[in-house]
Amino acid sequence: MDIQNESVELYLGGTLLTHWTELEVKLSTDSFDTVSFSAPFDPSRQELRELFQPFSYKPIKVTLNGDDLFTGTMIGVDPGFDANSGTVQITGYAQPGVLEDCTAPSGLGRKGRRSAQGAVPLTFTKATLRDIANQLCEPFGLTCEFRGDVGAPFEKVAIKLDEKIHKFLAELAKQRGLVMTNNVDGSVLFWQSIKRGVPVVQLVQGQSPLTGVQAAFSPQEYYSEITGYAAARRRKAGSVYTYVNPWLGSGIDDGSGPINQHRPHSCKFDDTERGDAPAATRAKVGRMFANMASWVTEPLPSWRDPDGKLWDPNTSMTLLAPSAMIYKETELLIRDVVLRCSAEKLTAVLGLVLPGAFSGEIPDSLPWIE
Repeated sequence: MDIQNESVELYLGGTLLTHWTELEVKLSTDSFDTVSFSAPFDPSRQELRELFQPFSYKPIKVTLNGDDLFTGTMIGVDPGFDANSGTVQITGYAQPGVLEDCTAPSGLGRKGRRSAQGAVPLTFTKATLRDIANQLCEPFGLTCEFRGDVGAPFEKVAIKLDEKIHKFLAELAKQRGLVMTNNVDGSVLFWQSIKRGVPVVQLVQGQSPLTGVQAAFSPQEYYSEITGYAAARRRKAGSVYTYVNPWLGSGIDDGSGPINQHRPHSCKFDDTERGDAPAATRAKVGRMFANMASWVTEPLPSWRDPDGKLWDPNTSMTLLAPSAMIYKETELLIRDVVLRCSAEKLTAVLGLVLPGAFSGEIPDSLPWIE
């Protein structure tokens, strides 16, 4: 489909689709990309029955001007009809999305090969995140790319027999200051959130292309202090590290603020060595700031920013939007990008969070505090 000087093509099971409608691709900094689209469905046509067969997990590919934009797997097949026609709604996720559904294969041996013992190797000893991820992803035909330091080896970590692989790996990645997503070719990507100071664009309330912003605040996920505990191990003592939030007073008889601002939170890191407790706690703090405030733009009229570059997650922008309580120009991280395509137009919706949210950096200012 050609629209707004862009050529968007959609393939299902290697077949180029030409009559799809309402395509949506979501690209993310810290989760796997997703896709959805609608297509006409005439059950009298055998080729459509085969193409849209449920539970077939067919490959999906979306290209933009000939370049890969999304590589994934068909998951949802939801047909329906009215008095005039039948349609099918297709949803899918990037190839590593299977890690969200599945546990480690039974009998997985060293280097991802099946072993005769028939037992899942639940424990990894003195293994880095790279070692663990490669072993767990290889049976699914997935390769892993790391952008950033993988950090120190874990002394001893265990994946439960019924634990989903993505949950296990994502938790380990957090402790090493990394987040988990995918590349456009469908491989697994572990990377760090970008540093502040290189925004790709400036958006201002009342100026094109920005038409609106919705804010969402989560005060129950915001704490005055977070204490991380590294578990004690054989002949090794545990450790404790506390981060005190400079933006929220403790409220304990020290004049720092009212008593209802005293909101402590503790967490335990069973897989972290005592020397890594501060880094793991700071990563937890960064995610607190990511979850406590977010903004979503109204649809922007192009898949590209004013400089002609495709909107990308894990980039930053500056935003001034007093009606969304961003009272001063503030640099924000683009956490995810939703690209939508219809027969008439292309639009992009940006999900925004405070910078440094996934790298353990603490904001040096908050947009609603002048």
